[in-house]
Amino acid sequence: MNEVSPSTTTIKVIVRHGTVCKRENPGLGEDYQDCNCRKSIYIRENGKHNAFKAGTRIWADAVKIAQDEKDKRNPDKRKVKELEARLAAVQAQAEAAVAKKTLTIEEATERWAKAQKGVEVSTAASHQWVVSRVRAWAKDNKIETVDQLTPDNLNGWREDWSPVAEKPYNQLEPSTQVTFQSYLKGICRYIVDLGGYLEKSPAEGLKPIKVEDKEVRSLSPIQFEDLLAAIPICCEADNGNLHRLAAELRGISLLQRWSGLRIGDAVALPRTALVGNQLTLTTQKTGMRIEKRVIPDFVAAELASLPVDRKDFKKEFFFWPKSISNLRSLVCTWERYFGMLNSFLNFTDELGERIPFHSHLLRHMFAIQNLLQGMPLEEVSRLLTHESIATTERYYAPWVKERLDKMERDSIACMRRMGMMVTAPANLEPANDVHNVLDTFLKGLAKTGTVSPLQLQGVAEVVNGLLGIGDRAGWIPLRNNSTGGAQTPTRLLLAS
Repeated sequence: MNEVSPSTTTIKVIVRHGTVCKRENPGLGEDYQDCNCRKSIYIRENGKHNAFKAGTRIWADAVKIAQDEKDKRNPDKRKVKELEARLAAVQAQAEAAVAKKTLTIEEATERWAKAQKGVEVSTAASHQWVVSRVRAWAKDNKIETVDQLTPDNLNGWREDWSPVAEKPYNQLEPSTQVTFQSYLKGICRYIVDLGGYLEKSPAEGLKPIKVEDKEVRSLSPIQFEDLLAAIPICCEADNGNLHRLAAELRGISLLQRWSGLRIGDAVALPRTALVGNQLTLTTQKTGMRIEKRVIPDFVAAELASLPVDRKDFKKEFFFWPKSISNLRSLVCTWERYFGMLNSFLNFTDELGERIPFHSHLLRHMFAIQNLLQGMPLEEVSRLLTHESIATTERYYAPWVKERLDKMERDSIACMRRMGMMVTAPANLEPANDVHNVLDTFLKGLAKTGTVSPLQLQGVAEVVNGLLGIGDRAGWIPLRNNSTGGAQTPTRLLLAS
């Protein structure tokens, strides 16, 4: 039927015959159904006429469009249409929820870590370190699946990063924050690339972290003794595995402090690597060879005293538990144990800022103490198995003894040129300072014919210091006009 006519409305299909159709079939009406001419929908409503193209040349399709127009004007059928649309939307949402894939944080981080193939063992250990922190944060914040990661909660997490943060997974040095954020972005991009879990990375909006260059932190000899003293106390207080590991923690600490080994090389040290008091091994990170490196006798003795037949450790290693199968897990385990010591330590720097302890501080201590004792930077670089001396200089140049001594000598010379009396240790006595002081003294004498007691005393102090002449040097009384003629004793080397 081509016409739908309620009481006040007429809706029907009409045909707009083309020129050819009219010529070949003269007399066809606008209700002719069998031609291929364009169809339109005619509407007469409330005394007004209107027509619009049906967008089809098929009569049956045009009739359906006309019926839809009629249904729009029928309240009952309009409600049915609305209900059908809502039902379809609800069904679509339900189907989308069923079809949507979910991925837990634990699964996502595990898959990301496994996907990082062909990396060094130390890098793999870093990946595991990142994974453990992400999981700990997610657990504390009740974030179970990756679709719960948002720019807001990731930004909030980043604000909590600090070397002195309360939560262990937030304790990050500024330079480490940069690396950790890079890893976090990489994990999120990996999840996006998997497809079906995240449309866009929630970490892409994290702004770069600006880090000011800071000098390397190290332990002082006194702080190192405090560390050794804290180990048995911490182990005694622990109810877990750490309770029986005091000797091992002490051994690793001594080994790193006196050999400069990285934590991975220290904890994986085989017993065959130690002969007497000499270490021979190949480093994990750079693959460089360490040949017969001498360590203090007492350190070698402490390592040798660790029983071979300990039930929890592999016989061929000093610090490798039987329960751990790979180096990555081994390093992470011992790093976690060392981190637990911070509850019993209160290390601070010269400004009073807290220094969280980690095992790499022992390697820094090895390097810095050797430099302070005068070892050349090139030799320290070789001991640290750095691939380039530029790396060593970047971190440890401020502690080169020659540079420190030169700075002190220059400072002493400047003070003396300003007329100050400065007694310097023999090893810091500026080489040419006596010439500068005497030259100034003689020029002043030649110009004015007089010399002040202070200038005379400065010359005497320099000469006495250089020649090692002490309190037995001669004294001559000089008149100080500023004191009204009182005699001021001034020590002076007497010429014979």
